[in-house]
Amino acid sequence: MASATLEAAGIVNSLADTYYLGLVWTASTALRWIRLNVRDVDLEEARDLLALTADTDWPVEPEQANAEKCVACGSVDLTLKSGPRKTMALMLITYIPLWFWRSRVECRGCGASWRVPLRFRPDLLIVWLTAALIVWFLLALTLMISGFVIYGRRRA
Repeated sequence: MASATLEAAGIVNSLADTYYLGLVWTASTALRWIRLNVRDVDLEEARDLLALTADTDWPVEPEQANAEKCVACGSVDLTLKSGPRKTMALMLITYIPLWFWRSRVECRGCGASWRVPLRFRPDLLIVWLTAALIVWFLLALTLMISGFVIYGRRRA
């Protein structure tokens, strides 16, 4: 956001380590996160501009006609409580397709919450099939290697 703000003001800048941290996010604290580089001649102007925009209230997106609303108060300020991440993690551990773990929607205005209606999740099916194929491949590879080891001992 800072880079886009500076570019909009005509200040040339660059971001360092963005691609690397996109791949290896665990190294972010070691590299001190993403660095914003500005030319020395533009440094004071960039600092002043970023200090001004730090306190700016960003406009709220206009309410869409088909946006989901709270059943209690009609607010569109809703949050989705994690269900899919837990489901995918559990599926990777157990190799069992789980489509029953449902997310919850919570209204930030009044605190009301409700479950997301159950629906077919093709992304979960893809994760399960991928995990099952990997497990089957590793099992076949293990059996093949152990067969070679056993057969080799019998010949000797």
